[in-house]
Amino acid sequence: MHIYLSDQLNITASMTLLKDGIYVLLNVTKDKIIECGQISGGFSNECGQNSLIQITISKIELYGASTPNVHKVLFALEELNIPYNFNVLSLRDGDQFTEEFKKINPNSKVPAIFDRNVEGGLAVFESGNILQYLATHYGNGKYLPNATTDIKGNTQVLGWLYWQMSGLGPTQGNLNHFDKYAPEKIEYALKRYSNELSRLFHVLEKQLADHTFIVADQYTIADMAIYAWIRYIYMHPEFTSQEFPNVFKYIDRVRSIPSVNKVVTEAEEDLKKNPHKPVTDKERKIMFGQNGKSDDDQQSKQ
Repeated sequence: MHIYLSDQLNITASMTLLKDGIYVLLNVTKDKIIECGQISGGFSNECGQNSLIQITISKIELYGASTPNVHKVLFALEELNIPYNFNVLSLRDGDQFTEEFKKINPNSKVPAIFDRNVEGGLAVFESGNILQYLATHYGNGKYLPNATTDIKGNTQVLGWLYWQMSGLGPTQGNLNHFDKYAPEKIEYALKRYSNELSRLFHVLEKQLADHTFIVADQYTIADMAIYAWIRYIYMHPEFTSQEFPNVFKYIDRVRSIPSVNKVVTEAEEDLKKNPHKPVTDKERKIMFGQNGKSDDDQQSKQ
């Protein structure tokens, strides 16, 4: 796996020549073997912040299910070529409420990750936070511009990431809930969220009028977050390609990215093998009936 040293790392280690131009360094502190490209200026015992290295790292543990917010993280892991284990939780059975999972995410939501490559291990939850973490720690500024060297780009990407987190995701999620999961149809709720989703799609349509991706022409974590949700636009036929031509073209454009296509194709194949079934009253209570007052009614698998 090829990564760049993040700004937080400053590795100083003993150096041994492996072959022409390649040096093996042993980081005594973390006991990891690193192959470092030949450093300009001759021999050195440091890999600078911009040195391309090859390092053996532990797999990141991803906890989730086949949901838009989990797909965001899969897009990032695949695009960044970060090794990972996908621990699939059954949300209908209440796996997210077990005490074991609460140690990873006390909020009992997916996705969440655990990164053993940080000293002592690090649990990260909330999909936008995970994207920001992965891009900052493993992306070398490619998918989230560095705030120190490109404050404008950094702020724009985060602005659209938070736009998805605070607006698009909750609105589309609520519309999906009242349309697909609610025990009865509530016209006011359906109209309320459909109107707001239309407004948000028009905001996106305008932004994409002169942008290949959300921010300029660079695929970033903002695209990962937004595409994960808007690719489900087909669930609501009232939103058409005639009204939102730029949005539909954007959906096709992002889907053509190899890492995205891999994740979506696997999700589509899994859905064919395991099609969604109507939610039962018991499952609805598990997923949507928690009030946090007591653990007595919560599904536990300790």
